[in-house]
Amino acid sequence: LAILGHRGPTVDDAAMNHFQILVLACAISWLPHAATGLRHTFKASKDKRTIIGPVGTPFGFLAQGHYELTVSDFELTLPKKFKPKADNDGAFFAGMNPGFLLHRFKNDAAYTKYLNAMQLYETNATSCTFNYFLDRDTGGKHEILNDDTMAFDEVGEIESAENGVLIMMRPRNTKWKPNKPKIEYDFKTGEAGLYFLTYQICATDEAKDKLKHVRSSFELDFHFMNTDASGYPTYLPAGELHLPFLFFFFAVAYMVCLVMWIMNIRNIGRGGAGLFDPASPHGTRPIVYPIHKLMAALLCFKFLAVFFESLRYHA
Repeated sequence: LAILGHRGPTVDDAAMNHFQILVLACAISWLPHAATGLRHTFKASKDKRTIIGPVGTPFGFLAQGHYELTVSDFELTLPKKFKPKADNDGAFFAGMNPGFLLHRFKNDAAYTKYLNAMQLYETNATSCTFNYFLDRDTGGKHEILNDDTMAFDEVGEIESAENGVLIMMRPRNTKWKPNKPKIEYDFKTGEAGLYFLTYQICATDEAKDKLKHVRSSFELDFHFMNTDASGYPTYLPAGELHLPFLFFFFAVAYMVCLVMWIMNIRNIGRGGAGLFDPASPHGTRPIVYPIHKLMAALLCFKFLAVFFESLRYHA
């Protein structure tokens, strides 16, 4: 390094220039931009469970958060070896009502406790995740479960998410395969929280014994989105909104350490005093060993790793 430093730009100077260009490009790429929201899918094929949860990934919505769910290829089927007493599948499924409910819970433990209680439904059919909606619209008699021609109009204007956001898969001719029912909701003030999606087949007392033969098939397309403090749409749940800034802060810290470390070993290589280990009173000077250059490479990789992690959460 000392030999190359007698005249003109050194290798270290060129490296520093390239590093500065890299930092500038990274900073520009981190500038705020519009996000399309978190989109992912969930697919079930002839699933014998009558209650599935959580479906997909739990998501923390803020006020003005957007929830969108599209159901494709939904159908209830029976095993090939099973021959129902009813004349056709439609008659066999009478009294059964599948649906998807997005509901708010305090944390994962609260949802697990709730789900365990709901799973008792498979044995005694006394609980249903969307009983509130059935009781509200039928006065507790649940006649809607017995008539497949009755439309449950939950896809219209939803007044509140206090008791969850529900989409029922009835009537059969408009909700089942090849139809693609869809539900959307924008959360209001006071409705922020951690939401879980649950699928369940509720049934009348007469139909509960037939649930063990039913198989569910469907594909879900989720679109979850929040709005950050700057007004930009973001796919991050409420608890992770600050992660891009946190990772970016540590990336900047590693970058500062890297710049100072490169300057330190460059000064020592040119015969000068080090930033962290100046010359001793006896005239000895610090020495740059290969391990010191290796540490510079380590800092560079650490900066890039944390920075791109910030980009991953920010994009």
